[in-house]
Amino acid sequence: MKFSQETTLPDTKNLSDKGLRTKPEALQFAALAYLFDRGEPTYLIITSRRTGRWIFPKGQPDKGENGWETAAREAFEEAGVIGTGLPKEIGRYRSLKFRSDWVQPLDIVLYPVRIDRLMPEWQENQERQRRMVTAAEAAALLSQSDMAMLCTLFDRQLMAEHR
Repeated sequence: MKFSQETTLPDTKNLSDKGLRTKPEALQFAALAYLFDRGEPTYLIITSRRTGRWIFPKGQPDKGENGWETAAREAFEEAGVIGTGLPKEIGRYRSLKFRSDWVQPLDIVLYPVRIDRLMPEWQENQERQRRMVTAAEAAALLSQSDMAMLCTLFDRQLMAEHR
């Protein structure tokens, strides 16, 4: 099942008044990494490196890489997930990436990644925290309501499939 939604971003035109230039929009792929704990799905969230906000692992594809492959790779690099990216888009959300002198709109496609195991040490473990949480806990912690909504919808789908 595919969940789609349209989200809007704040107007970036007035950011140039604040000394920020706007970069062209970028496409990124994110991982909604999950596993079943005592029959209930739990989801992986991580902190962003710069602000510490709770997010999903995400990033840009390497050459020739599919979206779900990018999602699985990012989950591995950013959170130590050994798992399988699934080629069914959950949905999309939008975000803004800020730096000191620029802002970039992001169109982010969310894919499920089934977790086989979590490594105790991983590439970015000194830079990020990770947590396994229920969909309700994710909804309370995630930095954007669009991410929370997609997690909640996917959770309902998983629960229906595993009854």
